[in-house]
Amino acid sequence: MIRDATWEDLEFCRKTVNHYIEHSDANFAYTPYTKEAYEAMAEGILGRYPWIIDDEEGEPAGFCYLSPFNEKEGYSITADLTIYLNPAFTSRGIGSKLMEEILARAEGKYHTIVSLITIGNTPSEHLHEKFGFIKAMELSEAGIKNGSYIGVSYYIRRIES
Repeated sequence: MIRDATWEDLEFCRKTVNHYIEHSDANFAYTPYTKEAYEAMAEGILGRYPWIIDDEEGEPAGFCYLSPFNEKEGYSITADLTIYLNPAFTSRGIGSKLMEEILARAEGKYHTIVSLITIGNTPSEHLHEKFGFIKAMELSEAGIKNGSYIGVSYYIRRIES
């Protein structure tokens, strides 16, 4: 069941993001979020932008939110998309459910959705392409993690108004 995220969901979201920080290259951060740091980040998003949770089998299976692409006023028609799945719920269609809902909530509010994906994150690339995102740009060696240079791709999708 997909629902709006609440402040009570932030601990699940933080722990999920921290899992990917510690165990993958999907997030370029080196240090896991503290509770305070994650709440500070969420403060500018939760309530201002769509942030949704998918509950499955009595526990959160994943989350997705939109946030500012850039703080300058002229970019207000563009939102950045973030999506993370509980590692115990991958390959079950949760990402598709979240993506479908967040895009529905973006209609009439935004013109462009942007998603930054680590090059080689094939499941995320396929998910975005399934929902009409196109790879607009690739930056090789844009970051470094665990001693390796890592590239990113910008995926974009226009929203029908």
